[in-house]
Amino acid sequence: NEQQDMMNHINVDDNLKKIPAFKATVDLFLKKEIIHYPMAAQEELEQIPSFLEDGLKDHWHDTFHRRIIQHNIRIVATYYKQIQLGRLAQLLQLDPERLELEISSMVSGGAVY
Repeated sequence: NEQQDMMNHINVDDNLKKIPAFKATVDLFLKKEIIHYPMAAQEELEQIPSFLEDGLKDHWHDTFHRRIIQHNIRIVATYYKQIQLGRLAQLLQLDPERLELEISSMVSGGAVY
C-alpha cells in the first residue's frame, strides 16, 4: 500500500518529533487499529496555517475524514472475510451511504478487493 509506505518513510524522519500532533497522527495510521473520528489531534492539525490558506480548511477536514475511513476499511478487511454493510457502518460510526461510497471508490482504485 502506497499510503502505508509513505507513512513508514515519514515516521523515521527526525523532524516529525518536532510536531507532536503530526507524530501522534502518523503513529495512529501505522497501527492496525480502527481510528476514531475525529482524531485526538485533529483540531490542532486543522489549525496549522498552511492548512488554512486559500480556504483549504474544508478540503483538509474532508481529506482527513476520508483517509481515516479508508484506513479503517483496510483494517477491518484484515479481520473479516465477510461483513454486512450495516455492521461495518456501525463499527466505523458512519452512515451506510457514505461507507458504500468510500468502499466503491476503494474497490475501483484497487485498494481493497
